[in-house]
Amino acid sequence: MKINRIKALLGFTTLFLLVATFFSCNKETPTKVVVTVIDTSTFPVSQVEVRLYGKQTKIDTATGEVTEEPVRDGFDQVKTTDENGQAMFDYSSYTKPGQAGFAVLDIEASYGNLQGISSVNIEENKTNYKKVIIQ
Repeated sequence: MKINRIKALLGFTTLFLLVATFFSCNKETPTKVVVTVIDTSTFPVSQVEVRLYGKQTKIDTATGEVTEEPVRDGFDQVKTTDENGQAMFDYSSYTKPGQAGFAVLDIEASYGNLQGISSVNIEENKTNYKKVIIQ
């Protein structure tokens, strides 16, 4: 009888620890950017090529020459908008737990002879939304 109580107590303790461990894991929320492309009448436009990219400005102190270089691999991405005028970019693999701040990326949208330019301040561990008007 005493052994059954010990087994039951051990079983409940093990179950409690497993459940507590499972729910205490800190799962990071994805870091995404959703760019919605609209025309000047505010209608969404599909099949627009959207480019998100970062650039770093460097100044040569000797010559004063200014150059721009890509920030790092993977930050220059191109997607095509869907039927809702949206293109989704996922930067989750570039964030680290507890990171403060992430990136500011430039946006270029083009559809035939229409273009739109903007930028987006990306906050980590959330979905960031930006509208771009093409004209």
